[in-house]
Amino acid sequence: MCWNICFWLMILALAGSVCEAIWLTLRPEKKTPIMTPMNILLSGTFAAAYLGLLPVYKTIIFDVTGGPAGAIKTGLLSLVNTLQVFSMDSDAEMILTSVNESGSAFSGAYSLLMAVISAAAPVLTFGFIVSFLINFSAYRRYLIKWFRDAYIFTELDQRSLALAQDLRKNHRRSVIVFTDVFLGDDEVSAELFDAARSMGAICFKKDVLAVDFTRHSASAKISIFAMSSDESDNISQSMQLMEKFRRRKNTELYIFSDSIESELAVAASAAGELRVRRVNEAQSLIDRILWEDSGRLFLEAKEARADKSGMIPVNVTVLGMGRYGSAMVRSLVWYGQMTGYFINIDVYDIDPMAEEHFAYICPELMSPDHNGNTAEGESKYKITIHSGTDVFTRSFAEKFKKGPLPTRIIAALGSDSMNVRGAVDARAFCEQLGIHPTIQAVIHDPASSELISSAVDFKQKAYDIQCIGDIRRSYSEQVVINSDLVAEALKRHLNWGNEEEFWRYEYNFRSSIASAIHKRARMGCSAVDPSVTDKIIDLEHCRWNAYMRSIGYSYSGSRDPSTRNDLGRLHHDLVNTSLLNDRERQNDMNV
Repeated sequence: MCWNICFWLMILALAGSVCEAIWLTLRPEKKTPIMTPMNILLSGTFAAAYLGLLPVYKTIIFDVTGGPAGAIKTGLLSLVNTLQVFSMDSDAEMILTSVNESGSAFSGAYSLLMAVISAAAPVLTFGFIVSFLINFSAYRRYLIKWFRDAYIFTELDQRSLALAQDLRKNHRRSVIVFTDVFLGDDEVSAELFDAARSMGAICFKKDVLAVDFTRHSASAKISIFAMSSDESDNISQSMQLMEKFRRRKNTELYIFSDSIESELAVAASAAGELRVRRVNEAQSLIDRILWEDSGRLFLEAKEARADKSGMIPVNVTVLGMGRYGSAMVRSLVWYGQMTGYFINIDVYDIDPMAEEHFAYICPELMSPDHNGNTAEGESKYKITIHSGTDVFTRSFAEKFKKGPLPTRIIAALGSDSMNVRGAVDARAFCEQLGIHPTIQAVIHDPASSELISSAVDFKQKAYDIQCIGDIRRSYSEQVVINSDLVAEALKRHLNWGNEEEFWRYEYNFRSSIASAIHKRARMGCSAVDPSVTDKIIDLEHCRWNAYMRSIGYSYSGSRDPSTRNDLGRLHHDLVNTSLLNDRERQNDMNV
């Protein structure tokens, strides 16, 4: 009877620990310093081994001596031998012999189960010891450098590693820390771990919240990068980090997320010493591309003949309408507002509901009253979304060749390989049409980026494809922390607001970024004479109209300022420039 009971309890202990470990792996936000998959498996295996040995020593000791002393001795010897199982020092022959002689109906299965436990226990022990030593070593190295500036990452992946490597080049004496690093886990590869260790980074197995970084030297700067690949985990950690470091001076928190939850989290963050910055990775890339473009989009189109309205067409083709494609289209609308130019944007996406989804986000932008409008005093653009079009089909090729001749093509189809293929095919189509526009492809992998940028055909003719999005460039100190664009945007914002509001509210941050980008483009292509103030005012208001519509705003229906409702995305100034009063025109001039 005892053998049978212990057999089923062993199965229950093992099955329970495996299920719990799987659950914790799928729900990483539930992990604690104690409740980790490794610790759960170790505990379950230990319990199963102890239960499996109890009948063995009961037969040898308790059944012979009996009494309280026999029971205590049985329990202690079972515990000692359980520890020996984990240290590969147990008497396996004696255990299996006892099982075979037990007469239990499950003796065969019992022996097999004990053999499995005996093989797994040392492996789990080794993993636990290695994990413990890694954490111990990490604490020791961290305490030695507690007075240095610290860059702390919530996760180790390609993005965080790229940023950390760039920071290491620029700040040799700083301490770089990665948290939530599990060796042997799918969360991190040995290659990433080796790269982190080779640059002197400290790797904690524990979660960023489980290590008390608040005790770091008060004179040292702490920069925390919340870069978890799990969106919910990222938001949860960020909220707790904001509360934890709210009163610590010289501290920055960067939240990498494009979700509405992260925007609300930053806006709702309590005022304090901590400076919180949200990094929308897709939008940040598009902003940087347009900032560095400096008006070249218009200069490239200048060679084309003006249409019957006397305006120069800027024809942009966007392949794909995911995160990057959608952000690019919304930005191109306001970026394309330039005196003497009219921007046509053709978008191709395999989703049959692509236009519906985009119109839901930007209703007035896609309204027939504005989309395609050429009236004076209003934004001038035309967005055509070819929903349900696979860019790797004949129907796309026919549409592409019959459409406006592109002066710029952006491939943002969702993966590096698809973007490369889309860009190469687009180049072939353009060569057939006798044109050679700028083609940009979103390529994250550095090796692929270098290969495509220098690619030539068998006659040594270059494909001439510009790769944007290289992970080494996108995740660098100059882009994430010390961006020239963000510095210029902040400077513009300070003309009417304070710095805290700039970082805290996405509306202030985004509008200042767009204003800075457009002004640089305006100066780069010399579209407006700076001395002609009326033209600058008209152009700025047209740009502002397009920008506001691109972030989902619509006209409030009245010129009365009281009708403005930012929660409802309604604004009373979304009107033709001819309807502006002197005060409103002066505001546009100040921008």
